[in-house]
Amino acid sequence: MIDNINEIYILKYLGYSTGRVAFIAAFGILMAGISIPCLFVKLMPRWIAITGLILAACAELSTFSLLFYDATILLPIPRFESFIWDFVRINTCEIKADGILTFDSKA
Repeated sequence: MIDNINEIYILKYLGYSTGRVAFIAAFGILMAGISIPCLFVKLMPRWIAITGLILAACAELSTFSLLFYDATILLPIPRFESFIWDFVRINTCEIKADGILTFDSKA
């Protein structure tokens, strides 16, 4: 058993920072890394790329929950909506037989 209460809090925050916050921060960088090139090269519809950038910004802002408790309200926003964004992104793009990634501009 841990006798010191401070050691318990250290372990709690270590698990918190390497779990939820680290996942959301890494996924935010991934969303930005996908959205920015696709916005410039037009590999996906513009609204999907901009939504990805907004979710990525929200994901990176949610890392402030390590410092401020009020920022924890941002944690579920990029976590769940990013999976919806990823599903929509995957279903709007298609890879043709020659390996070129395109999207239907009517979507």
